[in-house]
Amino acid sequence: MSQKVCVFLWNNFMNDARVRREVRALTLAGYHVDVICTYDGDEKELFQIEDFANSRVVRVWNFRTLKLFYNNPIVKF
Repeated sequence: MSQKVCVFLWNNFMNDARVRREVRALTLAGYHVDVICTYDGDEKELFQIEDFANSRVVRVWNFRTLKLFYNNPIVKF
């Protein structure tokens, strides 16, 4: 059974070279890595779930974007 690691980020993971190197090193060492990072919705080229170096990257909405979305008078819940 392989060890599992979960990495939490407050950015979108695309330009964070330090974390990308860390995830690559952990996967090469045999760990299963899940990366959870934020997604603003403005970044159309980013997928909400993707694979990176045999790991899974999951993007979730950040609180600032959810607040703007929730307070928008056009959006009805």
